[in-house]
Amino acid sequence: VLMHISNMVMETYAMDTAMHRLKKKGSTGIHADVAHTFINDSNSRIEFSARQVLSAISSGETLRTQVSAVQRLLQSEPINTVKSRQRIAEFLTDRGRYAL
Repeated sequence: VLMHISNMVMETYAMDTAMHRLKKKGSTGIHADVAHTFINDSNSRIEFSARQVLSAISSGETLRTQVSAVQRLLQSEPINTVKSRQRIAEFLTDRGRYAL
């Protein structure tokens, strides 16, 4: 349970950091692709960990209610991560190095 809670805290911190870096001067469209792809994936990881914690501490109708609340809290419009990963890969390949 503690592992999943710490994972959720770390993911939240990493998402916040990604957004703050995106707001810096000099950020480009590729930076937005990286940040949005990361945040999209982080939401899934957070939801998984939340489900694991809730399953460990509750059951039945209470569990269903809590899982439903988590889904509402993490509700977001999914993005096309395949396309953004392709753009990221193309950008990195064109530059000939793995750095943004």
